[in-house]
Amino acid sequence: MNVELQKNQRTFERGKQILLLLFILSSSLTFGQNNVDKAFVKAKEEWLTASNLAEESFRTLVKSTNDPEILAQSYYYLGDLYHARGDFNEAIANNKKVLGFKLPSKILKYAKLNGDHLKHLACSALADLYLSVENFDEALLYLKLETTEYSIKNSKMVNGPFQEPYFAACFTAKRWASAYVGQKKYDSALLVLLPYAFGEEKINRLVFEKFCEVVPKVFSSKYNAEAEVNKMIESNPQINKVKKTIDITFLNKLISIPNDDSLSLHLINGETLKDFLFNSNPIKFLLTGVW
Repeated sequence: MNVELQKNQRTFERGKQILLLLFILSSSLTFGQNNVDKAFVKAKEEWLTASNLAEESFRTLVKSTNDPEILAQSYYYLGDLYHARGDFNEAIANNKKVLGFKLPSKILKYAKLNGDHLKHLACSALADLYLSVENFDEALLYLKLETTEYSIKNSKMVNGPFQEPYFAACFTAKRWASAYVGQKKYDSALLVLLPYAFGEEKINRLVFEKFCEVVPKVFSSKYNAEAEVNKMIESNPQINKVKKTIDITFLNKLISIPNDDSLSLHLINGETLKDFLFNSNPIKFLLTGVW
């Protein structure tokens, strides 16, 4: 066998070895990823059924993969588990890790949400956690991220205990108000609650109760409630058909009240807008202190 032929054969054999090695590595990676995927599905099932095994399963997962989609979701679920048992420091640490991943805009694997939605949920959890530990500055920071950078208000996927956008907005307004009250910014708390204090009591009770808590702190000395209500009426409140809101001015701020079905019903039945406002629960409470 001549030298050139031997050289070509060695090159061919080396090429076969490299291809075999690449095949083995590829098979190993695929097998490993399949195992990770199966482990994640199992851990998620444990989380859904409140199994005590879920925490250890997710802790093992975050040490055994570099898949950002599975890592981010695993840290979120770990945060939820720590939150449920009252370990707020660990819950905060794990939810913050979710925000550090670059996630796709498409639906994440083994989930019904995309990357921004997962970060929205993590910010929501962080806001609630910081409210629980009375760190109101941080609570407001994550409420802002939840409702701006990672907002899903235009999505069908709505966070919170309510699936309807209006209910979710009421829930979020109450959380903003709680943070402002913690900072003793009672004017800000009142203004964020006011748009959702109208409408049917059974729908917005959680907002209205907070509203009633805040009103005395705002009007005890700084403002006169009757004067502010009269200014609101004189400012010529309007129905904004484009935004589907009732726009009023209160405490020198433009307030947009969501014009839900209950408000429309009052107006259809012949009540003027000014009459409706005067007869509403929040205005009655402002003027009389009872509702």
